Amino acid sequence: MKKRTDKNIKNIKIVNLLVMLIAITIIFSFPKPSEGEVVSAAENTNTQVKNVGQPSVPKNIKEPVKKASGKKIAYLTIDDGPSYATNELLNLLAEYDVKATFFMLEPRMKQHSDTLNRMVKEGHALGMHGVTHDKNKFYKSKYTVVQEMTQGKEYIKKVTGTDAYLIRVPYGSHPHMKPSYIQAVKEAGFQMWDWNVDTRDWAYKDKRLATKAIEQIKNLQHRNIEPVILIHDMPTTVKNLRPLLEYLANNFEMRTLENIKEPLIFGSTTASKPKVDNGIRVTVPTFPVTINDMIVDNTKNKFPILIYKDITYLPLTWDYCGALGINITWDNTNGLGLSKKETASDILNQDLSGNNTLGKAYYAQLANLQIKINENNINKDEEYPFLNYKDITYMPLTWKYVTEEFGLQINWNEEKGLSIKK
Repeated sequence: MKKRTDKNIKNIKIVNLLVMLIAITIIFSFPKPSEGEVVSAAENTNTQVKNVGQPSVPKNIKEPVKKASGKKIAYLTIDDGPSYATNELLNLLAEYDVKATFFMLEPRMKQHSDTLNRMVKEGHALGMHGVTHDKNKFYKSKYTVVQEMTQGKEYIKKVTGTDAYLIRVPYGSHPHMKPSYIQAVKEAGFQMWDWNVDTRDWAYKDKRLATKAIEQIKNLQHRNIEPVILIHDMPTTVKNLRPLLEYLANNFEMRTLENIKEPLIFGSTTASKPKVDNGIRVTVPTFPVTINDMIVDNTKNKFPILIYKDITYLPLTWDYCGALGINITWDNTNGLGLSKKETASDILNQDLSGNNTLGKAYYAQLANLQIKINENNINKDEEYPFLNYKDITYMPLTWKYVTEEFGLQINWNEEKGLSIKK
């Protein structure tokens, strides 16, 4: 009986060995998938998934482009959009962290309105390029020039809530913009821009777009001139833009044309170098701010509260000054005058036509004007100077001004933020 049992066990082992050999043969008989081929569960139920916790990295993902460490500044401007290529263009700009200024045509904005809010959200500046792009219609009179730009401005406002003021006229300002035309757009609140680097992307639809542009940029650098680069919103430009963006990202701080005092205009004394508002970096606070217990909406306020060197800055508009009992006067001879009032307004009126990102950096300039507070001249060389942002003077809320000059109450709370009261 024992011998029979041993024999049965031996037979079972042989059968199990044969089964394993057959299984191994079947498994290795399946063809190996080629690189990139997907094998579904239905095709091969025997395939086991390995390294589930260690996903592979797609080969087309690149390391983030390193930011330029120097202080050189350049400006990328994009005409004639939006178009079907705009989203791909925005993807490229985001990849290289390049901010740009879009000068757009109103009919095309209507066709691709979804791109406008994306531009704003990603930190680009919006500007107008007209409606018709027809020299005979656009330049018919100073009124047609202003009308076309106003029409574009109104549509941007409708879609994004942003008050756009930057313009570029079709084909550039020379020779079509007569002095009366230039004065008319200025009086309408627009700031007109030309360029000093022409990529000729309408002609160079290959690698020459980048190489020719970089040549021009380097020539400007030798003369200490900041580049204002012109490209167009079209598929061939997007296709050939990457080498130029890589060069710009590695060598420049890329800014939009917002908050610049003197624009670049063909034939003007500023055509060689745009003058940035002294490059004073300010931010919109992330903490809440209240004035007389009323919340300041810094995301929508046209003139938001700002931060510079960890000091809060107050825009000296009629509304803010009225709410805090500050009397404000202005004339060309005596400059800006501030004095304490005994009474203050019960209501803080706010212009909510702005579009600001909390914590984002913007650029102001030193307030280049005479300022008196309670008949005393203000020293421009103080550690916390008065600033100018969007043509509005900003006052630092230091102890000297808040308490000694205007008798205001200012309190800070980690949860409730900054409180300013009359």
